[in-house]
Amino acid sequence: MAEYGAEETIPMRVVQGGGSISTIKSEKLNFPFRLERIRAIFRLGCNDHVKVYPNIANDDSTPVVIPTSGLNPLRTLGNVEYWTGDNIARQAIVSRDYNKPPFWLKFYVDNADSFEHIIDGEFIIRRIITGDDE
Repeated sequence: MAEYGAEETIPMRVVQGGGSISTIKSEKLNFPFRLERIRAIFRLGCNDHVKVYPNIANDDSTPVVIPTSGLNPLRTLGNVEYWTGDNIARQAIVSRDYNKPPFWLKFYVDNADSFEHIIDGEFIIRRIITGDDE
């Protein structure tokens, strides 16, 4: 049975221009971890025009097309690939281990609206304690 460290929050903030697509990424995580939760906050006015696709990848690319490499943790929970919303926080409890670093945590964001929107989000992780940590 794996042992885990304290929860750590990896914040993600996206200021997405109208009619644009981008990917933002975390710093390189060079350790195994358990992904506990993912959260994204859609502010008032998003009106379901902004899609957020969380992604965990072993590369640091920032594609401007829907990511095909890496893993979308929402897919592991069912058929949902992205979140959208208006004046709402979305959260997924994942509780899944990622054992083969390096990793980059990413938000791919597609804003179909003509206005800029801000999405605040986070990945909540716990480091997996290995014999190398001593």
